[in-house]
Amino acid sequence: MQSQGKIVVASQHYPPDPSTTAAIMAEIACRVAVDHEVIVLSGSPGELPASQTGPGKPRVIAIKNRMAGKAALVRRGLSELLFAARTFFALIRELKSGDVVLTVTAPFMLPYAVAAAARCKGARSALIMHDLFPDVLVMTEILKPGSLVTRTMRAANSLMFRALNAVITIGRDAERPLLSYSGMTRNKIRFIPNWATLVPAARPLSQDNPFRKALSARFMVGLSGNLGFTHDPEIVFEAARLLKDEPDIHFLLSGWGIGFERLKQLQAEAN
Repeated sequence: MQSQGKIVVASQHYPPDPSTTAAIMAEIACRVAVDHEVIVLSGSPGELPASQTGPGKPRVIAIKNRMAGKAALVRRGLSELLFAARTFFALIRELKSGDVVLTVTAPFMLPYAVAAAARCKGARSALIMHDLFPDVLVMTEILKPGSLVTRTMRAANSLMFRALNAVITIGRDAERPLLSYSGMTRNKIRFIPNWATLVPAARPLSQDNPFRKALSARFMVGLSGNLGFTHDPEIVFEAARLLKDEPDIHFLLSGWGIGFERLKQLQAEAN
């Protein structure tokens, strides 16, 4: 998406936030800043790492944001709604005709604010699709397919997709559910996997890795990061249980989230 205007990146997660989303958005912003003026609207307070500052780097504007814990659903929802509203007004101030604004689906209200602000200011907008709501909530049976909430969210999505200029998917199978929305067309969809600029290669073994020193396995299965309500930890645990008598195979699980609590429960029950 070439533009004579500036690029605005709107993201709740950005360094110094250590999350994967923050790292991805920072990598994108810094790469685009080589050829364009880039402004980042960040919901992550704190001092930026040295690698994110200086000439040729994005200019970061902090948006006041207070993130509640994942278990506090009502407070978290209100804080995310407030962040989306603040981002909308910041975009109204910063955007001009010809600019491009890029955002991501976290929190889920943010893309609506970005699409609306871009339309109001005559700018173009692009969304990196990490999660598709309410579809994911229907698949996990949190929402019913025909419920009022589901139908309302789908109607809002149709309006948002009509306003967006591009939707970037990170999975090959995202196109079909996206095209079920009336506002989406195939020419808006771009499939770009995370870290697409990296050359595929096996990661070299490090003899200083403390986990490998403690384990004698020749083949190690790893699972790390956030394991949320959309993941199925029982599949991973069942695989480990079936291979428990294989001395050359070890499973190393590290992370957080509701799914990891379930993993620890399964491990305790199986002794």
